[in-house]
Amino acid sequence: MTSIIKSLQPNLLVWYKKTARLAGAVLFMLYFTSCQQTSIIGVGVANQGDAQMFQTDTFSIDASTLFVDSIQTDRSRSEFLLVGKYNDPIFGKISATSFVKFIPGVDPVKLPTITSSIDGSTPISTTMDSVVVILGLQKFQNDPINIYPSHNVTQTFHLHRLQAELKDAQAYYSVDALPYKSTPFATIVVNVGKLKEDKFLRINLDKIGGEAKILSDSIKLMFTNQVPLATFKDSFKGFALVPDANNIGNVIGFTNDISTSLILHYTASYQQQGGAIPNTNEQKVFFIFAGSHFTRFQADRTGTPLAALTSAWQTIPSKDLGGNAFMQAGLGVYTRLSFPTLANLKKLGNVVINKAELLLKPAIGSVLNYPTPEVVFMYQAGTNGKIITQTVNSVFQFVRIPFDGTSNTYVSYDSQEEDYEIALSRYAQSIMTGDMKNPYMMIVPANTNFTVNRTILNNASNAGPKIRLRVYYTLFK
Repeated sequence: MTSIIKSLQPNLLVWYKKTARLAGAVLFMLYFTSCQQTSIIGVGVANQGDAQMFQTDTFSIDASTLFVDSIQTDRSRSEFLLVGKYNDPIFGKISATSFVKFIPGVDPVKLPTITSSIDGSTPISTTMDSVVVILGLQKFQNDPINIYPSHNVTQTFHLHRLQAELKDAQAYYSVDALPYKSTPFATIVVNVGKLKEDKFLRINLDKIGGEAKILSDSIKLMFTNQVPLATFKDSFKGFALVPDANNIGNVIGFTNDISTSLILHYTASYQQQGGAIPNTNEQKVFFIFAGSHFTRFQADRTGTPLAALTSAWQTIPSKDLGGNAFMQAGLGVYTRLSFPTLANLKKLGNVVINKAELLLKPAIGSVLNYPTPEVVFMYQAGTNGKIITQTVNSVFQFVRIPFDGTSNTYVSYDSQEEDYEIALSRYAQSIMTGDMKNPYMMIVPANTNFTVNRTILNNASNAGPKIRLRVYYTLFK
């Protein structure tokens, strides 16, 4: 056993100062190993009669990278339509294609009844003007714009007409796709920096001409003729937003709220008092939330450290990945952890864990161009390594790790400390005592349905930040 005398850390003094009879601090270390002859590392921070308090962060941690294959990305889970491509030297060639439909809310398809403020009359004539697709970039005024990586580049993507209906009641996943016409009716070239200023992308189908104008005229005609809703849905199934094959830059997220819409502009004439017939610009708007959408994510990992991730629930230990573990939203890449030496604490005798913190710090330099997820969830994983599931009130959900001292079920990235700090006292106590039979914890990016943010975590013994479990405990003699 090696003893090291150090000064008492201020945060520990604050933590324990309410204990009236704390007389001093004796700091010493023991070490954990996963060998058959196991000893304990700890830093004793107080000694009161038969109770001693310790701190340790030297537990061995097994980390792996796991691939879950598919994630639900339809309107019930996703807040954005993602489109674009970019190359990541670690995670491969990433692409996102979105499928969306807009439908009017009435049957038959017709313009709204517009009343005059003077005599309550309806229009005596209407003239169809244009059809415009609006793609919004920001859900709320202060929300960040969903662009990943956040490079100011010029991006090209295409709008194709869907050839199959997007069904409202069906669940769609990141591996799903719908057929669309091979020739796009519109090609969009947009500067991402300009988009950040305008917050909207407006696509006037009439000004584009060609196939876009034909589509616009078809929509106008269906409103003019007040066709049944079923006829409209059969003729206009929606759009596919497809990234250009040769334009590699980033993935843009367009919102699924009222800022994304399809607008029919028309001119209405009214008979008003005195016989005047003024023209009034009107519009018929139908939104994405009246229809459906989902995003398809794809990754070509050929030649990357993650090339072996090819099938569902496949797992690679960190020792086979240069000591690293990986996460990526959208593509179903998660980090799985276990703490094989945590149970050794109970060999000391009557031990109670006062506090446990899991510290996850992205590898140095890994978030400069590729931001880490803003929030992560912790889920329980069983002996088979898969996330444990349950059904509550007919709703399927994952089982989350219990947090301590908070009702939150997530942990945010601390941009100042540049890490995720996760309180896991109850979980650590349950693992130590053997009450928790499921050995694994799954770290999952939040918003995994509509972002592609990624993280690299270091679990090697070399220099630099690494995954740590810090435990404060009391030993009763």
